[in-house]
Amino acid sequence: MLDLYRSSETTPPLEMANALRSAALYAERRADAAEARKLWVEARSYYQQLDERFALLRGLPGNPGVIEADRHIAALS
Repeated sequence: MLDLYRSSETTPPLEMANALRSAALYAERRADAAEARKLWVEARSYYQQLDERFALLRGLPGNPGVIEADRHIAALS
């Protein structure tokens, strides 16, 4: 699935981030910490592209996707 998203130049950042998030969670369940961390870092970069959009939609600072990714990255480090 990730290959499909990665191969398209039109995949929206949120869709790509969420696909990476799912893959990262699956890697964690398989106890593949290195792969999970790599995927979380990549997902975080896509979520971060949406900081302004999250702020406008929520009316609050902070991006839930970045916050979740940071929490998982820290736990896997």
